[in-house]
Amino acid sequence: MKRLFIAIEVSKSVKQIVSNSRDSLSGRISKARWVPLENIHLTLRFLGDCQDEKIPDMIEAIRGSLKRFQSFHCRTTSLGVFPNPRRAGVLWLGVADDPKLTKAYDEINKALASLGFDIEKRPFMPHITLARMKRPGPVDINIAGSRIELESEFIVDGVTLFESHLSSKGAMHEVVSKIKFKGIA
Repeated sequence: MKRLFIAIEVSKSVKQIVSNSRDSLSGRISKARWVPLENIHLTLRFLGDCQDEKIPDMIEAIRGSLKRFQSFHCRTTSLGVFPNPRRAGVLWLGVADDPKLTKAYDEINKALASLGFDIEKRPFMPHITLARMKRPGPVDINIAGSRIELESEFIVDGVTLFESHLSSKGAMHEVVSKIKFKGIA
């Protein structure tokens, strides 16, 4: 069994924004566990524990669902929290809602449904997780003011199937398969 998820890898410029945000916010947001820069990504779908023998079929289904996709641009936007600022459990960097990104998400879900995975019922809200709170509590997401530049454009040129290895030192992500899109439209 492998613990899997599908994600979009982000550019160095996005990782720099994450680093700058962490530097500015780490002293103001107590009890946050910051995601290591090497683990920063945009999750499309968490799959959980999957049987090894089903992974090749998953890869082919995802590849088939995205075969007509061309690379496209996305943009980071602003900070936010889940579930709400009074009881924040996750701090994130938003990604502008883009029809191509939503279409990729929908196509992946359809492909996975054909293999017996449940369709995700929550609305798709693209974001990059920056930190998880050790205990949910109030977080003022406006504390950074205008000192942190949060907007950056990045190219989405494919999706990656990752395996997540959990340990006492945190999660480590290993690439299982990369599915590349065609060139920029």
